This record gives sequence, C-alpha cells and structure tokens, in this order.
Amino acid sequence: MKTAALLLSFLLPLSIQAGTQPGKKYPPGSWQPANPDTNAEAAARFAIEQKSRESATPITLVRIISLERQVVAGLNYKLRLAVTENSKVREALATVWQKPDGSLTLTSWDWL
Repeated sequence: MKTAALLLSFLLPLSIQAGTQPGKKYPPGSWQPANPDTNAEAAARFAIEQKSRESATPITLVRIISLERQVVAGLNYKLRLAVTENSKVREALATVWQKPDGSLTLTSWDWL
C-alpha cells in the first residue's frame, strides 16, 4: 500500500504538469503540435488525392496551415489545409493515419 501511495504521489504531479505546459511534455498518445515535414506533406497530398477522387472535383494544396501528430500504431496526422476547389480557396481539416507499414488511410475530411 505504501508503494502505491508513493508511486501515486510521484506520478500525479507529472501528469498534471504534462497537461498544463504545452511544448514541454505530452502524455503518451496525445496530439502534439508539429512542423510540416516530408511525411506530413505526403499525408496532405494523399488526403487531397483521396478527397478529390471521392468528390470527382479537382482539389489542390495551397498550404498546410497547421499540423498535429499523434503516436498510435503508426502516426495520425491532423492537418488544417488551405486548398483550391473549383478555383476557390477553402479550408479543410483532414486526419490521415500512417500505418506501421507506411501505407496511408484518410480517416476524416471536414470542410471548415
């Protein structure tokens, strides 16, 4: 019982600190802000290709506005994108799962 209490007294402040200090430590499995890299850009292009194919409308990437990553079995990318659709600039929020084997799946796309 003492061991459990001691462990809890050590871990509780760490978990509180992790949730209140962005940019320091994040709890495992949480979304974390990130800078676009080649993998994130590939995920954005993949999301746009999938949505364009699904809607039968050409969609092109203008830029990645923001990016968050989540470590799961692989990686999730939450991408806020500026895109053109029918010559109009629109924003979308896309989530792409990069599986451990490197393949990609578009799990959500929402127009903003």
